[in-house]
Amino acid sequence: FAQYGSDFFIPPPAPQGNRFSVAEIKEPTNELKNSAAGGRLAHIFSGWDLSLFYLDGWDHFPAFHRITSTGAALSYFPEHHRLAQFGLTLAKDLAGAVVKSEAIYGLGKFFSVSDLDETDGVLKNDALDYMLGLDYTFKERVAANLQLIGRTMIDKTEGSHRLKEQHTAMTLRLRTDFLDFRLVPEVLVVGTIGARDLMVRPKMSYKHGNHWGFAVGADLFDGITEGLFGQFGDKDRMYAEIKFFL
Repeated sequence: FAQYGSDFFIPPPAPQGNRFSVAEIKEPTNELKNSAAGGRLAHIFSGWDLSLFYLDGWDHFPAFHRITSTGAALSYFPEHHRLAQFGLTLAKDLAGAVVKSEAIYGLGKFFSVSDLDETDGVLKNDALDYMLGLDYTFKERVAANLQLIGRTMIDKTEGSHRLKEQHTAMTLRLRTDFLDFRLVPEVLVVGTIGARDLMVRPKMSYKHGNHWGFAVGADLFDGITEGLFGQFGDKDRMYAEIKFFL
């Protein structure tokens, strides 16, 4: 979660034309009552790896509570909330490919909304997050990972029609290597289904000896200004890295 004021900060859903400010994130205090707890059961049957899990912890993504509204200026207070989640994972090796899936049901997750009729700017709603994935290596050279990722709103509360009921995206990662794994080119593509919203991240890494690593890459964005990636359409960047390993 990028901090307010940084290049890749994702702003709260303020109504169009409204100026806003964002306070510091309210983090859970370091007390026993704020601990997280969960459990997991796993079993393999007929080659299928199945696991069920439960987690009672904190939502990693804060909700933007709207705390003041003066004219066209809005103030937001980001806060993490407790979130109970049930989930399952399923995976199997099929004809050289690994098929995997995951589903997570969140109970009472807080979502930020732009509607000024919602006094504090948030709605509480159940949500189902899911992922379907495929891993495959072509010619023992090019590793590919394809994923379908989505979210569906469940048990909509009053006013939750203002939340998008379905959101789906696809990701594709390709990676290979040369010179005995020393030179590694890769690319990640993420796109929203049903909207022009895209991120492409090419990267080239090189390891020299046992201690030095070098990399160059880029983060490229395109799409509608309301999109997760399209809003950063004017912030494409290139970067270089130098690493030293002890």
